[in-house]
Parts: sequence; C-alpha cells; structure tokens
Amino acid sequence: MSTARSMGAEGPGRAPGGERFVLLTGFGPFGSEPDNPSERVVRALDGTRLPGGVLVRGRVLPVAFEGARAALAAALAEGVPALALGLGLAAS
Repeated sequence: MSTARSMGAEGPGRAPGGERFVLLTGFGPFGSEPDNPSERVVRALDGTRLPGGVLVRGRVLPVAFEGARAALAAALAEGVPALALGLGLAAS
C-alpha cells in the first residue's frame, strides 16, 4: 500500500475526494456542568471554511472513554486531517 493511500485516498490533510480539512473536537456535558463550552465552539465552527478553503469538521465526543475513543476513530475514518485540535473543559 502506498504512503498516500494509507493516509487517506488523497494523502494527509485530505478526505477521500481531495477536500482539505481540520478536525476540531469537543465534548458534551462534563461532571456537574450542564453545558460544555467546547461543544458550543465545535458546533459553531463546524462546516466553516478557513483561508485557502480548508473545511472545519467539528465533532462532539462523549465524555466516557470508550465512547470518545469510538467517536474519534469514526471521525478519523473520514480521512486524515491536516490538523486535529481537541478542546475540553477542565474540572474546577
């Protein structure tokens, strides 16, 4: 298997079909907090375009480890992002 093929159909930073994207992740409600700011940021930026036409793909992950792991794996199966940025809420 070629290097480009192993990193997605079009190479690193591109989804199958060739679209460059950034993966932005946040989490749902955490602990006693009914609202997680990282979820709001991810939902607000999902689908926006950065300079150069790079797409932001926002994904909200569950806070439970196995659920987050599976959701992140599913997001990465969509293609290899040019950049992955994870946001979260720290317990006080």
